Amino acid sequence: MITIDQTKLLELIASYKADFSKYIADELYKWRAVKHFQDNWDIDAEDFAMMLNDSLKKAGNLLASRKFYPCKMINDYASLYPEEVRALIRRLYDEGQDLEERVKSFKMGIIDVHKRWDIEGDKKDYHSEHVVSTYLWLRYPDKYYIYKPKLATGLFKLLGLNLKLWGGGAKALCQS
Repeated sequence: MITIDQTKLLELIASYKADFSKYIADELYKWRAVKHFQDNWDIDAEDFAMMLNDSLKKAGNLLASRKFYPCKMINDYASLYPEEVRALIRRLYDEGQDLEERVKSFKMGIIDVHKRWDIEGDKKDYHSEHVVSTYLWLRYPDKYYIYKPKLATGLFKLLGLNLKLWGGGAKALCQS
């Protein structure tokens, strides 16, 4: 059982609240991305690839950065294999199923689609736990968070917890 120093936690929360005005301007784009996604998302859209592309347009650096292109990749996959990608996302978003299984299934499915897409075998699919958690967060922002191992490790240190994240994988997203 992990025991968190409640006093230290409350101090960190108070500090965050005190400095909130410094950070909010840089974070609002995330909530705009959620709103845009929610406003455009329709798993049953006739043109799934176009809907997916439109839904992810405001995700910006949440799904793309230097040499890291998961948004481009999933849009490329959806343009060639829309029903396969639709099925993968439908399962990922199926709240009636076990989260760990959904994440594993999604990642394995993306690997399968990627293999068909990348005939030469020289490109990455970029679908890490961070990316999968971002997809979940865009759809269910009140339930999921964006998984960032470095951020979690830093928080553990600030709280004086001697915890380590064990390797990632679907379990990393499912433990709270």
